[in-house]
Amino acid sequence: MTGLLQVDYNDSAAHRSSFYTANGFALYNRAIAGGCKAKVGEGEKMEIMDVFVEKMISKKKTAVDYAIYAILAVLVPPAMIGTFYIPVIQYIAPVFLAGIIYGTYLVVTGRNIEFEYAVTNGEIDIDKIVAKKRRKRLYSGDCRTFDILAKMDGSYYTQDMKSISNRIEAVSDMKSEDVFFFTANTKDGKVIVFFEPDRRMLDIFKNLIPRKMYE
Repeated sequence: MTGLLQVDYNDSAAHRSSFYTANGFALYNRAIAGGCKAKVGEGEKMEIMDVFVEKMISKKKTAVDYAIYAILAVLVPPAMIGTFYIPVIQYIAPVFLAGIIYGTYLVVTGRNIEFEYAVTNGEIDIDKIVAKKRRKRLYSGDCRTFDILAKMDGSYYTQDMKSISNRIEAVSDMKSEDVFFFTANTKDGKVIVFFEPDRRMLDIFKNLIPRKMYE
């Protein structure tokens, strides 16, 4: 190989890629997912640019959500009508009415929850997004510090895993067949995190922590 070789990947699928010098020496071999650019000259080391992959999922509604909606449907209409008939507040009924409407809006939209995963060179950030505007960081760390990464419905989700009290459930539904979990030590102790990575993320993890990952 002579000169400088630049390889651009913009495919959503993962690729197993090997790079060789003119004499056949493998400079780099790894699964690359998402947009990755690599440059190499003869006899030189591979320079890999940042690899960034993200995914967002919506939390499915539960029985608790529907119960809250039902309670609001029963209580809110009478409360709105009552503001005009209660002597103490009827003169400021519009203010109370606006408060009821706004409060109902906050409760309803507050049940709309999404989770965003962002993986950058093995670093993973997991955020919770409420009503598409309020964001909270649930977890941030390097996958190389994981104790284990495995599917929840596999044999590695043992009683020891289930007994970890510090849990983060960043999934659409805990019954989903796509749920994985990992454990790691944080400043608050050991944590178990449940999430739903896509194939691109799994390929990145598999390349970085092959002995800790079980599909």
